[in-house]
Amino acid sequence: MPPPDSLDPATSDGVARFVAAAREAEPDLALDVATFTAHVTTLARDPAVDLDAASAADVALAWAASRGDPHAIATIERRHMPAARTAVARILGDDRAEDSMQQLRARLFVGDDAPPRITEYRGRGSLPGWLRVVAVRGALSQRRRSKRAEDREVGDDPLIELAGPLDPELDHLKSRYRGELKAAFQTALTALSARDRNLLRLHFIERLTIDELGVMNQVHRATVARWIAALRDRLFEATREDLTRRLGVDRAEFESLVALVRSQLDVSLHRFLDADDDAPLS
Repeated sequence: MPPPDSLDPATSDGVARFVAAAREAEPDLALDVATFTAHVTTLARDPAVDLDAASAADVALAWAASRGDPHAIATIERRHMPAARTAVARILGDDRAEDSMQQLRARLFVGDDAPPRITEYRGRGSLPGWLRVVAVRGALSQRRRSKRAEDREVGDDPLIELAGPLDPELDHLKSRYRGELKAAFQTALTALSARDRNLLRLHFIERLTIDELGVMNQVHRATVARWIAALRDRLFEATREDLTRRLGVDRAEFESLVALVRSQLDVSLHRFLDADDDAPLS
């Protein structure tokens, strides 16, 4: 087989080894070698894809499934869909999980106005992990649609709406610094990466537990807990620094503002975190 065009010899050899590994790992797949090689060559040209780290079997299965190969689709269904369904059931409950899974299968393998979603898998991370993330995002979207009114019961100004009544000093600060508080927090939140905002959204808005996020990201629950604690600290510190720059307040007022921002961090996420289903999780 001649090396793919426009690739250096080492990369061409890597593509050839990857194709051979895929054929060995999935001998029952009807892989058209020339066409699959062209696909792997495209992946090799993508700086975000590391062929050495990618699973040849996963890439081959996803590619074949994207072309409607019934054996590939059946293999994915048998090997990987049970774990995805378990993750969906944690979010929607058993009674609604199967409906969500049927929608997932349609998006993955059929598509409507867009190509089947399985075409988006490019070997970054494992195929079962990628499928689980897609399944969970679909379940979260379904839950969000069904509970939108309930989820949006938070007031128009969640940054400054405390759970209990404000004391007179904080009530004064609420009126005086309403806009500054909201703007500082939104600036801090916008500065986070899409992945970090999505992690906060899943935990604080969608109410996924530390354990569920650990399963989704294939890390220990303690790692997720450290991620979230670090993000909270970053948001708080960035908000505090912004307020310090913008506002000429005395120390007592500043300490009260700090307490106000920290107490409202969780509920503020409802206002400012968007529901971007395409933000990366891992």
